[in-house]
Amino acid sequence: MCIQLLGIVFVVVLNIVTTSIICNVVGLVVPLRLSEEELQTGDDAIHGEEAYAL
Repeated sequence: MCIQLLGIVFVVVLNIVTTSIICNVVGLVVPLRLSEEELQTGDDAIHGEEAYAL
């Protein structure tokens, strides 16, 4: 049981580290977050869509 728990912890830590590295590298190339102005406008409006249009 202890070996399985260690395996789980290893995979979780590996995923966190790998994802963080990938996000940081991608963040150097393109912004990962909308600007404040775009956030105020809203993501749907930026793409010309309307959510929950009745």
